[in-house]
Amino acid sequence: MLRRPLPDFFVTAMNTTVSAPPPNFLRIQRELRRARAYLDASNIAAASAVTESVTQQFPQLGLGWFYRSLAEAADSRLVAALASAEQAAVLEPNRPEIHAHLARCYLLRGDAQPALLAARKAAALPIDEVALIDRVASVLTQFGDAAAALPLFERAIAIDPSNPIVFYNFGSALRALDRRDEALAQFERALELAPGFALAHCAIAELGHRPDGHHHVERIEAARPLLAESTEPMAILDFALFKELDQAGQHGPAANALERANHIMQAIARVDSDREAELFSGLEHHAETLFAAIAAEAAAAPTDTPVPIFVLGMPRSGTTLVERLLGNHPDVRLGGEMQDFNVCIKRELGIETGAFIDPQIVARIGEADWQRVGDAYRGRLRERFGNDGYVTDKMSGNSFYVHAIAAALPEARIVHVVRDPLDTCFGIWSDLFGATYPYAYDQDSIAAHYIRYANWMRRCESALPKRILSLRYEQLVSVPGLVTRALYRFCGLNWIEGAEDPTNNAKIVATASAVLVRERIHGRGVGSWQPYAEHVAAMREKLIEAGLISRD
Repeated sequence: MLRRPLPDFFVTAMNTTVSAPPPNFLRIQRELRRARAYLDASNIAAASAVTESVTQQFPQLGLGWFYRSLAEAADSRLVAALASAEQAAVLEPNRPEIHAHLARCYLLRGDAQPALLAARKAAALPIDEVALIDRVASVLTQFGDAAAALPLFERAIAIDPSNPIVFYNFGSALRALDRRDEALAQFERALELAPGFALAHCAIAELGHRPDGHHHVERIEAARPLLAESTEPMAILDFALFKELDQAGQHGPAANALERANHIMQAIARVDSDREAELFSGLEHHAETLFAAIAAEAAAAPTDTPVPIFVLGMPRSGTTLVERLLGNHPDVRLGGEMQDFNVCIKRELGIETGAFIDPQIVARIGEADWQRVGDAYRGRLRERFGNDGYVTDKMSGNSFYVHAIAAALPEARIVHVVRDPLDTCFGIWSDLFGATYPYAYDQDSIAAHYIRYANWMRRCESALPKRILSLRYEQLVSVPGLVTRALYRFCGLNWIEGAEDPTNNAKIVATASAVLVRERIHGRGVGSWQPYAEHVAAMREKLIEAGLISRD
């Protein structure tokens, strides 16, 4: 929440001069201070009432619309919040905090390109508030413009060299640019300022072995008393401890740290297994009619739109690596984890929800006009990437929409990355996803999700055999040249030398796999669960019972 002090005079907003304050100036000032106080106290209803009154009485007051948008966003009224923020930006075009908030509103609605443009507008204006500079720079990093974020982080540090969050976010931008040594230095600086900063500990652990081979187990252990028990920061710290111990080959203590972390996150994320079962059941129920109407083979791409390549798969299955290999081709832009197709479906159905998919969307998906959905998605690609070439879309949640993608985008290439079920499930259990995947912290829930997912994707591949390429991770790391050639043929890309080497690709990576996919292809991840066999026995048994792996 923004905490910028209110200005002494609302000169720009009221289109007047300092020597002649606007009528009702003191009342406006008082009302906005009240709104600020209500927002700080999380009294959203009162803040909304005050700001709606102010904007009704003074519709040309940009700050009134800004505060109204803050209240609407806090109340999850995203459409209204965006409209108010846009109005504020028109009335107050030179206030970076308004453009930064506008970027946030676009982000909340899944509109990546407008969010990036709003962040760039904020970045171009004078900003002297460290938290605001950091917020703008972080949005730029998130949307692949980490290079533009670096001078902003440097400016923030020059203003306040004692803010560990800025150093951490600066390190994250450098890591996205594969400047690992510099990233490590920023993460270390964050820890010097805040020894209990769990995210910085985790970022250092994810960078892997340092040149001196030192593991920071003792430092992580020393940070534990600085954090409250059973909180998310403590869980993050235990995930960092797991990674350090795992790299050192201390698998027993590593498993203990991982189990502590997952136990905490189970209570925080709270998976709803019944709801998930309902989602997959609904997909199966409504898919038959849609499958029947989908063309058996991919159609020719429109001449004025990039060809989308959807890279699907469970988390930790190798989708980032596959996207990187595709990105070796000069005609391919990396879209990363894009929300766009999901947003197009929700807009088509008139559904405003923060969930990527929910029972309401599944129940109404048959109502969609797929021509309109496809046109909307293509328009978003053109807006962000231009009119030609190829664009990858690596949002794993798009697996729920395989049939919809095939119906709306006949030209789309759909690549499904499949990794050994237990390696995949162990990879999920041993990583930190926040609340993105609530099932990720309980072995029974992970196995149940994987089984449902595997059944659904098997159904899609059976119905659309020529529209989906199933790519095995184990084959890719065993014979990368052969598999990458098959991938390129399926996507309609001409072969280029070195395409099977992800280190040839300097494009931005902003996912949890950023460090790993900068390396040459290797098979170290195959059988990654085996040192922890006794700790994943329950999950393994469920996968065996489902017929997904053998007991041997």
